[in-house]
Formats: sequence, C-alpha cells, structure tokens
Amino acid sequence: MRTSIFILLTFLFALNLLNSQVPKIGTEFSVEIGSDSVFALAGAFDSEKYLVIMRKELPTGGAQIIGQFLSKVDNSLIGSPILFGITNIPDTALEVGIPQVAFDGSRFLVVWTDGEYGGIKYRFIDAKTFQLSNLYSDSTLRCYLSGVSILHFNSVLNKYFLVFAIKSAGAYYLAGTFIRPDGYMEGSFQISNVPARKEYSLAYGSSKYLICFIKEAGDYDNEVWGQIISESGYQIGGAFLIDGSSEPSDNPLFVTFDGAKFICFFPDEEITGWKIYARFINPDGVTQSGRILITSNAHILPYAVVNNDEILFTCTGFEFSGNHLTSKVIGRFFDLSLSPKSDEFVVFDTLGIKNPVSCFAVYADGKYLAFTTRFRLSFRGDQLYLTDGDVYGVTISPITKVESVSGSPLEFKLYQNYPNPFNPTTTIRFSLPQREHVTLKVFDILGREVATLVNEELNSGEYSVVFEAKGLPSGVYFVRLQAGKFIQQNKMEMIK
Repeated sequence: MRTSIFILLTFLFALNLLNSQVPKIGTEFSVEIGSDSVFALAGAFDSEKYLVIMRKELPTGGAQIIGQFLSKVDNSLIGSPILFGITNIPDTALEVGIPQVAFDGSRFLVVWTDGEYGGIKYRFIDAKTFQLSNLYSDSTLRCYLSGVSILHFNSVLNKYFLVFAIKSAGAYYLAGTFIRPDGYMEGSFQISNVPARKEYSLAYGSSKYLICFIKEAGDYDNEVWGQIISESGYQIGGAFLIDGSSEPSDNPLFVTFDGAKFICFFPDEEITGWKIYARFINPDGVTQSGRILITSNAHILPYAVVNNDEILFTCTGFEFSGNHLTSKVIGRFFDLSLSPKSDEFVVFDTLGIKNPVSCFAVYADGKYLAFTTRFRLSFRGDQLYLTDGDVYGVTISPITKVESVSGSPLEFKLYQNYPNPFNPTTTIRFSLPQREHVTLKVFDILGREVATLVNEELNSGEYSVVFEAKGLPSGVYFVRLQAGKFIQQNKMEMIK
C-alpha cells in the first residue's frame, strides 16, 4: 500500500509541475476597434502605463500615426487616441513605413516615415502631462523605417539610436542616426555596404548594437547577415554571415539580447514547408555553431521578449480552411538556451471574420502584454490584402514566475529565502490559504523597489519564486509579500 501511495503522490507532484508549465492567458481586451482600419505596429512603457503606436488609414490615402495609452493596473484605456502626425505611405507600401517608439525616462519618442519617397518625422510626448512637442521633420533624408524595433534609447549617451534603410540602385542599404532629447538629429552614417532586404531588426547589449538583415540577392535570398555597431555609432568589424543555409530566408526577422548573447530568429522555406530557426551571436560578432528549430507551424513576423531566464516567442501562421485563409498567432516559452519550457499555445485566434496578423509584446510588472491586429484577409490575384484592422491585447503569465509546490496550506506565510546569503540567485517560498491577489516585491535598503516578482491572482497553495539579482550590488535587500490584507517582509543579503 505504501508503494502505491508513493507512486500516486509522485504522479500528482509531477502532474503539478507539468501544469505549472502551462501559461495563463488573460481575457482579451480591445485597444482600437471600429469602422476605421488600424494596425498596431510598436509599443513601449513607463512605470505606470503602456503606449501602443498604430497606423489609422485615411480614406484619402496615407494614414494617421496615433497612440493609445493603457493602464498597467488593469489594461484599461487612458484617454482617447493621440494623433502624432500623418504619413503619406499608402497601405500597399506599409512595409517601408513602420512607426517606431521608445521611452527615455520622461518622454516617449515616436518616429515614422514621411512619404513614398522617404523622409522622416518625429514627435515627443511627455509621459506625465501627455503634452506633445513640436513636430520635427527632415524630407531631405530619403530613408525608410522598415525594420522591427529599430529605435533604442541609450541612457549612457542620453540619445536615441535609429536605424533606417536608404534605397539606392534598386537595393536598400542600412544607415543610422542619433536623435537627441532636444529634437536635434545628428548626421547619418552608414551601417553596412551589403545590400539588404527592406526589413531588418536591431538589438542592444554589452554596450553595442547588432543589426540583423537578409542580404539582397534578387528573388532568391538565403543569407542572414549582421553588423555590430559601437555605442557611439562606429562599425566594429565588417558585416558578417549569420546563417547561410541553402533554403531561402524571407523577411522579416527579429533579433534580441538575453543578457549575454544576441539571438536572431529568421524564417526558412524548406521543401517540407516554412519554419523558424534561431542562431546565437556573441557580442564580439562571432556566430555560434548550430541552428535551432523554433517552430514548424508559423513563420510570419517572429518576435521575442526576454524576461530574466525565459523567452516568450510569438509568430503568425496561416492555413487554408476550405477556400478561406485563416491565421493564428502562436506562442511558446523557451529558456536562454532555446530549450522549450512549454508547448506551443495560441495567443490570438480568429474572431468572427477577422484574423490576427502580427504580434509584439512587452514584459513589465510580472506579466507579458501582447498586442495584435485582426484583419479581413482577401486576395487580389496572388496578392494578400489586409483590410479593416482592429487592435487587441492580452496578458500572459510567465512560466518561471511562480511554481506551485503543494496545496491547501493553513496560513499566509513568507518563508526565509534559501540560500541566504546568496549570489546572485535565491528561492523565495510563500503559502496562501485562499485565493488572493498577490504581489511579491524586492526593495533595497533605502526602500527603493528593485524587482516585482509576482503581481497576479493566485489560488491557495504553496509557491516558490526564483529571484535573480544579476546586476545588483552586494548588500541587504527586503522581500515583501502582500496577499489581500496580509503583509510580511523578510530580510535578504547578497554577497558577491
């Protein structure tokens, strides 16, 4: 009998751990819906709210560049959409007019392409007062913003770094510029002399930038390239090959930094179908050997968000259902070696006659927030058209945030972290006798918040959370648990 009970308990424990690997997806909420077609293209956030940047089509052609603030507390809309300006880029050339946004600590900067022949416009908005700055523009800079996450605020330099594409002799070449908080745009400089496809991606890490792109080679493009740029805007070495597989690679691709290395995600069209692969690139520009299969079920618009030791990956997949084309946005969690931490799951599905296309996400305050645009999908000849877009959002709980380790405790309790002292990782356990909204936060000795580990509703049970203090100085810290009216605080010490 003891053996049977032991096996049963072991099975239930394993099942509980398995269940902890299933992400919790919140209820969808609308950001911008109605008769006017919109397309969500970028996002940023401060300590209190998110800003979603969208393109709103005009009946006369071109589009408004608008932004919508949302509360971090409950994802509710803050005020009405804010008009930043107008672009003359038509919806048929959307890929060369993707607005960008970044936050500098007090203001958001929104940048977009002026028109079909390039040019640039940008505007600041104060994060507290929502006051818009003057509209800045440069029609002489014949550039196109056609990349993914290509605007970055560098707090060391107190400047924004922007990457753009310049069309020359039928190909695009990548260049960059710095925009100061006073609105002054410094002179542009060449990033690479290798011809590129229109779409590209930027990541920042180890005090340098990596720009990834597909080398332009006519109709058959099969090489993923990269270029390292110093913090001050100088090339570090020449452009280098990231992936040269024989299968054609198509745009767009995406690059991010996980704290130690860059990760480039890119699609390949193989005989067996489209797939997404990834490669690791060291900060010195050396590409690690081996390509990692990410998914065989989607290949459009890959995106990834890094949260400490986990990555949320999303991508759009299409399929025919009868004579109708449908789509889904799928997601999957990985660790930093890109080993899966969850099964693939649907982030956004078809809603009525509209299908989700694209997804970008942010991580803040203990949760991911993902956005998509749902369109009517139609063909004109062999060209796919996206019309009548509506923007939606959804929250996703991290996989590694909270792990349930047992059930039905009798009291609220915050246990002492172990190990203590620690360097730089420690485990924090707590118990809940009933379902409550829980926050678990870490503060330094001066009372300044340094991390939010949990901020969500949890069922009764015992939970453990891993706190990684990488980048924080040695010293005394305090972890505080609040569950409903219950509050408890413990002292921790990190010694390097």
